[in-house]
Amino acid sequence: MEHANSNEQQFISFRCRACQQEIEASSDMACTTSECPGCGVRIEIPAESEDGTLWGKPLDNTQDTYGFEEVEAIKSRTIRIELADDF
Repeated sequence: MEHANSNEQQFISFRCRACQQEIEASSDMACTTSECPGCGVRIEIPAESEDGTLWGKPLDNTQDTYGFEEVEAIKSRTIRIELADDF
């Protein structure tokens, strides 16, 4: 799922390997580490979104993007993490 406007902030979404919490982070955080807001374990933020997450490709191969209701459902289970002030 791509943003239409390149001036908008880009995001990466992925799951914590320890607790499976879905996490959203700014693409500026790609390839850095942070703490999972769900379980506190140290996580590495991937370079690209994982399939089946908010900004990743749908797991259902019959569609290219999520519909409105699907996006809203995914948003409700996703926690956004932010860059630390000392980043």
